[in-house]
Amino acid sequence: MGYRRAFFAVVLCGAASGLAAADPGPAAVVTPPADEADVALSAFPGRIEATRSVAVNPANPLRAVAAVDVGGRCRILSSGDGGRTWPTAVLLPTKRPGQACIDPVVAYAPHGGRAYAAYKGGSERGLLFSVSTDNGATWSAPGTIQPPPDRLIGGGRAQLFGQKLATPLTAADGRFVYLATYAYVGESFFGLIFTRSQDRGQTWSPWRAVAILSVFYPPYNQGMGVAGGPGGSVLVAWDESLDPSDPTAARLRIRLARSADFGTSFAPSVTVARELLFGGGRPDVKLGADGAAHIVYARTRARIGDEDDLDIRYVTSTGAPYASWSPPLTLNHGGIGTVQSDPLLAVEPCGAASILHVAWTDGRRGADLRDIFHVRRLVQAGEPWSADLRLSDPTPPAVLPGEPWLPESWSTRNSALAAGPGTIVAAWTDRRDGTAPDTDAFASPVRSGITCP
Repeated sequence: MGYRRAFFAVVLCGAASGLAAADPGPAAVVTPPADEADVALSAFPGRIEATRSVAVNPANPLRAVAAVDVGGRCRILSSGDGGRTWPTAVLLPTKRPGQACIDPVVAYAPHGGRAYAAYKGGSERGLLFSVSTDNGATWSAPGTIQPPPDRLIGGGRAQLFGQKLATPLTAADGRFVYLATYAYVGESFFGLIFTRSQDRGQTWSPWRAVAILSVFYPPYNQGMGVAGGPGGSVLVAWDESLDPSDPTAARLRIRLARSADFGTSFAPSVTVARELLFGGGRPDVKLGADGAAHIVYARTRARIGDEDDLDIRYVTSTGAPYASWSPPLTLNHGGIGTVQSDPLLAVEPCGAASILHVAWTDGRRGADLRDIFHVRRLVQAGEPWSADLRLSDPTPPAVLPGEPWLPESWSTRNSALAAGPGTIVAAWTDRRDGTAPDTDAFASPVRSGITCP
């Protein structure tokens, strides 16, 4: 689709529900957000390094882990100061010596006692899964998440790629782990599938197909997200771009499938947003502790030559069964021709409310200059959006552009965002040293400027 990657962050603090009108309780204190210095996650000269995932410990938010793909090795870095430094780095274990490790993603259990990693082990059809009980310093020997049965999405034996991890929000549900991934068989069969563990990753449920999609035929797909929430809620969101030659159809729609029983079953999917132009997508989805659902995605607002000129849209639903959604709201402030893409979400608790962080790639500095930006809004009457805040150092020539249009890579992100109480960490991939194909992984902590009650 010809669009590129980077960051923007948004903070929304919703009013707490269930409080008596006469006693709203202590209010959050809002001051301007602030960026901190960029820090290298992985910057070896002459090597291709890409940020894949980052997670913040919900019980001890000074602790964080980041996953970086380093030329067929999965490097996990650990921070003990909210992302300001990353002194510990280890490689994820594989099944055998010399086996490649690809596309690692990480998540914390809601009680913070375990960090999880899912990744591909070389050419194996399934996925590897490892657990850390010391905030990423060491990792267990990997278990295997077996590949789906033949013909689950049609065709024959499927290959997996683009996996995403999620966990519930409450410690009482801490034994559950959710995983969504793509499966494909050649060019003809392509789908979004889901599995879950109810014993902290020791065993996994049979795969279930959530959506049948395509990268070559309509409905085309660009990306997806998965989220765990309270009370057994699991949401899976994805985009569908329809045939651009059909003038009667909305060319992009964002779809959602919901489970109310910890991923055991899913209700029929629904459309939560529609856009007129073909392209965009890559939704990310999160649930707040109050049960509200939040989705961000990219939409094409114009075409300039062969490029999709994108901006970032946001929709929300107040609670189950998520049948009613707000009208789409444009979040970015870049003008026509600046290209904002690849939105990411993270939810930070704020007393009884939530702070929603949204991040994306911003091209307002020029055609090949991509920056990481941040903006924030307290969701209450009269509270304005904050001014745009650049997170990435403006010296680098560009945040890493979008990857080739290949099944193994186009769905994999080069950026990540995570939040815990009082901690926000953005991470990305850029060509900081100005040489290709060398790429480096960097991160930046962000101070939201919101003091929660």
